Amino acid sequence: MKAAKRKGVYRGRPPKIDMAAIQTKLGAGLSPSEIAREMGISRGTVYKAKAQMLTGNEIIEGPIA
Repeated sequence: MKAAKRKGVYRGRPPKIDMAAIQTKLGAGLSPSEIAREMGISRGTVYKAKAQMLTGNEIIEGPIA
């Protein structure tokens, strides 16, 4: 797997959730609970997007619950 990543062949699973959409909704003033309900995702995912937005750090996606 490491060799494949070095070659640029291994990219992992494509994300199922649009983090930019979550961040847009957060910027519009919606609460994490409202966003989670509306998008059918966990609040933890919303908080992960919020942390990424506030720190500007890239978050490596793990399993999505």
